[in-house]
Amino acid sequence: MIRFFILAGGYGKRARPLSQVKPKPLFPLHGTPLIELILNQLQKKGLAKGFINLHYKPEIIRQHIKARSDIICFHEKKLSGSKILKRAADFLGDDLLLVINGDVYLDIPVLQLNQSISKSGSDGVLLVRKDTTLCYSTLRVHQDKYLGVEHNAGVGVIYTGVALFKKSVVERINVSNFFQMLDKSQFDIRILHHEGIWLDIGDVRSYFKSNSEYRKYIKIEGHQTNSISHNVVISPDSRVEKSIIWENTRVVNNSHISNSIITGKVILDSVNYNNQIITEDRVYEL
Repeated sequence: MIRFFILAGGYGKRARPLSQVKPKPLFPLHGTPLIELILNQLQKKGLAKGFINLHYKPEIIRQHIKARSDIICFHEKKLSGSKILKRAADFLGDDLLLVINGDVYLDIPVLQLNQSISKSGSDGVLLVRKDTTLCYSTLRVHQDKYLGVEHNAGVGVIYTGVALFKKSVVERINVSNFFQMLDKSQFDIRILHHEGIWLDIGDVRSYFKSNSEYRKYIKIEGHQTNSISHNVVISPDSRVEKSIIWENTRVVNNSHISNSIITGKVILDSVNYNNQIITEDRVYEL
C-alpha cells in the first residue's frame, strides 16, 4: 500500500504578492485549486490516505480539505523542511510513502514508481525530468541510479518534486533537505524519467504560464483564454482576455482586463488593466 505526503507548509516567498493572499497549494489552475487537482488525481489512482503539513495560513488549507477524513494534518509551529516527513513513519507499517511538493502539478506515475522499487529492490525512487533551462540544480545519476546533487545548475536531469520511499528511508530523514540525508546514506535510490506535463508554480510568472499550459493539457481551446474560478461575474460590456481571475470577483461597467491576475474578492468598476496583478489592497506590475 502507498500513502502520500503533500508538502504544503511553505511561505511561497517567490510567489508574492499572490502568496500573501493564499498558500501556493491553493493557487487555482483553470479555476481549480492545485491541491484539489492533486488529491482528486491520487484518489482516482487508489490513494486516499495520506498526510499534509501545515504552517503558513494553515486554516485556509484545513478548511479546504476538511471533508477528506483520510488525511492527517501535521501543523508545524516552525517549518522543518523534509524533517516533517519523519512524522509519517509511525503510521506507515509496511506502506510506501509518496512525497509530493505542494507547488507542482503533473500526472504522477504511481504505478511505474511502485514497479521501479519492486523490480530493483531499491529503497526509493526519485521522479526526474530533463532540463535545459539552467535554472535548477541537476542530479548526478548513472543509468537508473541516483548518485547525488550537483550544487550548480546545468543541463541534465532535475527532481520533479515527487518521490516514493520505503519506511526505512522516511524514518532516517533528520535534515531539512532529504537529499542531504540521501547523499550521506547507503540507501539504494533509483530514478524514473517523467516525460509528461510538469508545471512548477514557483513564482508569479511561472504560475501565469502554468495556467496557459494547463488549459492546453486539458484541451481547452478556441476563444477561451481566461482561467476563471467560481463566483466570478463579468458584465457583458466588459472584456477579459488572457487573464486569471480568482473567486468572488466582479468585473463591471466597461472594464478591460488583459494579461493580468486578479486575486479575488475584488470589484473592478470602469477600469483598464494590462500586465498587472490586482489584489484587494493594491495593484502590482506582472
